[in-house]
Amino acid sequence: MAQRPPQALAQKDPFLNPKTVPVVTNAFAIQTLPTTRGRVFYHYDIAFLPEIKQPFRAQMYLDHLQTVQEPQIFRPRVVFDGKKNVWSSHLLFEGPGATFEVKASKNPTSKAKPILIRFNLVGEPIDVLSAINSLVENKAHPRQAEAVNVLQATVRQFPIMQEQTFNARSVFTNQGSRPIGGGFELWRGFFQSVRPAPGRMIINVDTSTGMVYSPQRLDAWAVEFLYYGEQRKNIRTLAHMSPQSVEFKKLKQALKNLKFRPVVPQKSQGVRPIKSIILEAGKFEFDYDGRMVTVAQYYYEKYGKQLQYPELFGVVTKEKPFKVVFPAEICMIEPGQLYKKAAPPHLMNEILKFSSQSPADRLRAIQRGVQGNFLGYSSSDFMSTASVMVNPTPITTKGKMLHPPFIQYGSNTIKPKDGAWNLLGQRFAKPGDLTQWVIVNFTAKVHWDLVLRFIDTLIDCCHKLGMRTSRPINTVNISFSGQGLTDRALKEIVDYKPKLVVAVLPNEAAEIRRDLKVWGDTIYGIPTQCVRENKIYKANNQYCNNLAMKINTKMHGTNSIVQHPLKQTGLLSTPTMIVGIDVGHAGAGINNQPSIASLVASYDPDFAKYMTLISLQKPRSEIIVDLKAMIMKAMQFFYHATKVFKFRIVVFRDGVSEGEYDKVMVQEVAAIEEAWSEFTKPLLKEKESLPPRLSYIVVGKRHHIRFFPAEGMSRDDFVDRSTNFTAGLVVDKEITDPRVSQNFYLQSHGGIKGTSRSGHYIILRDDNKFPTDLWEHVAFYLCHVYSRASRSVSIPAPVYYADIVCARAVFYFKNEVTYGTELSSESPDECDLDWWRARFRPVHRNLRGGMFFV
Repeated sequence: MAQRPPQALAQKDPFLNPKTVPVVTNAFAIQTLPTTRGRVFYHYDIAFLPEIKQPFRAQMYLDHLQTVQEPQIFRPRVVFDGKKNVWSSHLLFEGPGATFEVKASKNPTSKAKPILIRFNLVGEPIDVLSAINSLVENKAHPRQAEAVNVLQATVRQFPIMQEQTFNARSVFTNQGSRPIGGGFELWRGFFQSVRPAPGRMIINVDTSTGMVYSPQRLDAWAVEFLYYGEQRKNIRTLAHMSPQSVEFKKLKQALKNLKFRPVVPQKSQGVRPIKSIILEAGKFEFDYDGRMVTVAQYYYEKYGKQLQYPELFGVVTKEKPFKVVFPAEICMIEPGQLYKKAAPPHLMNEILKFSSQSPADRLRAIQRGVQGNFLGYSSSDFMSTASVMVNPTPITTKGKMLHPPFIQYGSNTIKPKDGAWNLLGQRFAKPGDLTQWVIVNFTAKVHWDLVLRFIDTLIDCCHKLGMRTSRPINTVNISFSGQGLTDRALKEIVDYKPKLVVAVLPNEAAEIRRDLKVWGDTIYGIPTQCVRENKIYKANNQYCNNLAMKINTKMHGTNSIVQHPLKQTGLLSTPTMIVGIDVGHAGAGINNQPSIASLVASYDPDFAKYMTLISLQKPRSEIIVDLKAMIMKAMQFFYHATKVFKFRIVVFRDGVSEGEYDKVMVQEVAAIEEAWSEFTKPLLKEKESLPPRLSYIVVGKRHHIRFFPAEGMSRDDFVDRSTNFTAGLVVDKEITDPRVSQNFYLQSHGGIKGTSRSGHYIILRDDNKFPTDLWEHVAFYLCHVYSRASRSVSIPAPVYYADIVCARAVFYFKNEVTYGTELSSESPDECDLDWWRARFRPVHRNLRGGMFFV
């Protein structure tokens, strides 16, 4: 019987015809664009000599030039992107450019050196209206990106003139700030992004949180940062650091480029950036008037200042032609500096508490920002000059509520409610075996009686869920010295030839967990499951059921099968390989360590089982260099598992920014096509060809679009207990990207805390020719196959898995290097891929087809 086309299926099956709901967004329509006045903008390249790296200081000098020094030239004022670009609504100079000497100080006797600001006219003036009109109508125009940049700079110019603390998209204020310990405080702010939408431009406005260095004496800050939550909060503890210590490396990384002001002498010497740090700063010697003196001697002789802690670290502000050192105790951190690295894990709970807001509270805060003076939409002279007006009412659109698929356990089917379902009383769809396993205890605090009780509960839960179970073949106790797992301990475990190792770890055991995963994933090919000691004390059924889901998956079982009408016809009824791809990078500002690319690919009809591949590539590269070889291996694995070579490929790609879409289409899609051609060639008859049936979908999760139930909506109107929309909300009109013919937002998970964030799906290529509404169902389906939870997740499971694999791969570098931070002193200054590959352990061949990573 011939299959019905997807469109016919959607018309006949009520399951695929969702209900509509009103959705309030955090997008605001730009009502008027530059027309006569301000329609044409002149683009100037701006340079500051000497170079100014801090955008707010550059803005300060530029504003002084415009308002105090040369107001007759710069009226109306120009807009500045904080980097190298300035746009003016009028021609500034008769010639191609000009240079000005600027001394931005209110004190005429100030000794501060002036700087030069140089302007150079770039190209022809840009007709912003013409470029924007072509953009929202999805027509070609060579200067669309520049026109958006002009509007973006225009919109954000007013708030950044009022506040010194901002980054590329957000502006922050210390009003309502909260100290959180560890040397930091949290500031509230607003994110703004000018974006195209069908037929108009919009501004996406969202609340944001900035993590800011606490303004205090540098030595006191270092104690807070290094010893947060510990008993040894004493400044003298800092004297125990060595250049090889983790504390020294962490501190050096955290303080790099931080600005401070010396408090000795009392008359300020100005703000200085930190280049590096040095131990025993008070003992550092330098030439002072022809004799060698220590830093401590210098401050005593010149300023009468006796250093309290000459043995403590200091900061280096200059290396050549001579080193300039300041003791930490005389350095005061300048206020309002954003911490731009990854937040310390022990502060994440405080950050989430501060930043989480219910949908109603978040929307109110956004509306206050738009309608008030902070963003200045109604008072900005920059916007009025450009004839840009913003509607202060958020855009309301029509959304769709998709029906959740049924979840099959054994012979039972469950309908999820609010994105979740209960595992109690169910049996796994395809149970694995919990046999031939070992339990290892790495903590002395947990008595063996408690471990045995935990074993009984875990076995009972696994058995009730349908797994064939037996007691562990051995229980091993290992004392951990903090220097890695010993050879004796490793051998003791391996001798039992276990199929699974369950490890009881201390609550704080990052190093043990890392060593155990390296041992299991790369050296011996044995799946491992870690359990924190605080879970052993409870040993309840709910926790053990959650643990059983991970264990069953690692033992090649399938927890549940998602049932959906699309499995009877259309895409999901045809042999299909679903692929998830992600690229992970080292920490912010680290450019001498490789990026990690991961790929997972399904090989079963229920899209529950995935094989994994990992590759290293040059730093900060989003395009996957080895994709052809990786996808070829995935195709071969699928073929050997299914004996089918005429199959579809659906790629869900994480981590692609808007500016990379074209590059992805040219390079990654081409790599997949080449791999397909080479894969199918030996399987086809001579002169026969089989073009790929490829769909390539980017999943964006780092956007700021948010959705809010309209006023008066209740739980009867698809609103869950968290006051977010229930799982399954789709928005595919009015605020989507007109540059891509198929794209939509899907909020696939139930709300837990704060305001839920949807995934943004951009279909860049679709040989399978599915209409957008059916792709919405496919994406929602795949959000239900995540094996670690009995709830739908925020992005399709294969994307989630690829992200987990990237994070796990960080462990696989040998102990001599520390990947992901600047703490490693052994890595080369430039990224030598061969050097890194030689120190990277690949996943053991026994595990590459299994889901060891869940």
